Amino acid sequence: MRYLLFAITVLRIFTCHAGDLHYEISPVISGTGTPYLQVRLSFEGNADGSTELALPNSFGPAKGLFACIRNLRCASRACTLLINRDKHLALLKYPANTPVEITYEVVQDEAGAEVTKETAFRPLLRPDFFHVMGCVLFVTPVLSDGSCNVTVEWRNLPSNWLVHSSFGSKERAVHFSFAKSRMIESVFWAGEFRILKTMVKSRPVYLAIRGNDWPFTDEEVLNILQKTVATQRKFWQDWDIPYYTVTLMPMANRPVMAGGQVLPTEYLGTGLRNSFAAFITPSASMDMNRFQHLFNHEMMHNWIGNRIRSGGGPNDMHFSWFSEGFTEYFALKNMLEGGFITLEQYIETINADYLEHLYSSPIGELPNEEIAADFFKDPEKAEIPYKRGFVFAFFLDNAIKSKSGGKQGLHDFMIDLLDYYSLRRRDLLSGFEFFEETLSEYLMQDAGTLIDTYIRDGKRIPPPTFVLPGYLHMETDLAGIPRIRLNKYSEGWNEGIRR
Repeated sequence: MRYLLFAITVLRIFTCHAGDLHYEISPVISGTGTPYLQVRLSFEGNADGSTELALPNSFGPAKGLFACIRNLRCASRACTLLINRDKHLALLKYPANTPVEITYEVVQDEAGAEVTKETAFRPLLRPDFFHVMGCVLFVTPVLSDGSCNVTVEWRNLPSNWLVHSSFGSKERAVHFSFAKSRMIESVFWAGEFRILKTMVKSRPVYLAIRGNDWPFTDEEVLNILQKTVATQRKFWQDWDIPYYTVTLMPMANRPVMAGGQVLPTEYLGTGLRNSFAAFITPSASMDMNRFQHLFNHEMMHNWIGNRIRSGGGPNDMHFSWFSEGFTEYFALKNMLEGGFITLEQYIETINADYLEHLYSSPIGELPNEEIAADFFKDPEKAEIPYKRGFVFAFFLDNAIKSKSGGKQGLHDFMIDLLDYYSLRRRDLLSGFEFFEETLSEYLMQDAGTLIDTYIRDGKRIPPPTFVLPGYLHMETDLAGIPRIRLNKYSEGWNEGIRR
């Protein structure tokens, strides 16, 4: 193990008081040097004179984020800072019950003036624009089960710069509550870009966008965002969301390949606190269905992943079958409800993108444990939870409809999950019993056996096992790959498929 001073052996838990954490962030831009952010964190120290800090480490596919932190120091009197790089922690020692102040710099560790798929979650610091995710911006005290009140204040910005974040728009000081990892799930922009605003049930929804090469207008994107927000909040019966924002960043154009072929447009997104960040390669050939799907998928994470939390942190993918697969399922249903796709597109997407992919994949039956371990290492394995979770959700939805005579569906189960897991200190990892027991009640059978077989063990659901309503028919080809067909002559098909 590698240390700067000596090993940290004792875990120090920081207990917050009202107004505890104050971050001051100042851009440093010179004519010759590389831009960076100067960060100053201050708070009242604990009675035992020690606080453990969590250091930037990884966020999804972005690894080694501590490389973006430079000159981490304690500026308080009689204060020492001990860094353990292997554990991604630092220990502060200071006189008890005294003010504590630390400083550090955030730097761009990967060269380039534009975002790429590989650098999207790392800082982009230009003389005219800063993009930085909370996962690298914040060095934070390690918290117990409580929360802190946080102020983030931007200082010394050029007068013509805009500021925008997961916590506020055009505000140079934002205030919010921070509990465990929630603070790092955020995005911050400062500099030259555009901000648009719409309202959904008297609640503001913002779009922050850069770039001028999009095949659509800013207003067209805002309309998609407004309709997506309205459709999903109606689905969740959840209108009391004070603020929501989306950042849309152009990714660098891909290089021309041999033979004159250009790699296809890339789409990337991540759901954050009251927001999501989207990264897309601008192209005249952009697939608007994929664009709209990205918006619907990432916004669905405001509930599945944000309010109904897995509990293992952003890098633990053991529940990705739920956090990604169920998100895929309900994003597609909301795209149908919102008029983003036709009924024919809905059915074909289920067949081609999910059933065919899962049932034809040579790794379609890998156990969940292996998938979770390699999620950020192997793109092909990372696709499986999206497909497996979607198919499992489709299976459950129709099974519940069958058991209830069409009076209930998986949607009702999800509302129950939202009511339960929205409360503090509840998540799937620590309280999966509620998930299994509630699902068992809806299915009128033991859900644990189904989860063990089709999720943990990874077995594909045998096509004859699907219990489908009269308006859906499943058939399999010679390779055993199932497809569904819609029977519009069946009574109640239109209401049933949209439920």
